[in-house]
Amino acid sequence: AFHDWWIYQLAAGSGARLVLDPAPMALYRQHGGNELGAAGRIGGRSRLSRVLAGQWRAEMQGHARALHRVSHLLTAEAQSTLAAFLDAPPRGFARVERFRSLGLRRSSTGGDILMLGAAFAGLL
Repeated sequence: AFHDWWIYQLAAGSGARLVLDPAPMALYRQHGGNELGAAGRIGGRSRLSRVLAGQWRAEMQGHARALHRVSHLLTAEAQSTLAAFLDAPPRGFARVERFRSLGLRRSSTGGDILMLGAAFAGLL
């Protein structure tokens, strides 16, 4: 669904050395036709509406299945994490606990809450 995010996951999962620079290097262009708006919803659909519609789950599951198809490129640890994600219970506290035990998180506390709430409800 989001090629840049999937490439990041593949690079990180295959053991690439990633350097995360906190200084912005590019402007992110937003307009009304964006599929997904930046935080604060400047354009596109809000993250919450995507979660409630099941779109976020479909996208993340698609990313995970695509990574599984090239899992031979991943480190043993990344393969294990991916397998545990794909094998997570479908909903409820068990799914939330699986996500937490895998160290899955978003870039903000609000994002973490949304992710774990969606996992609990079976929407992620």
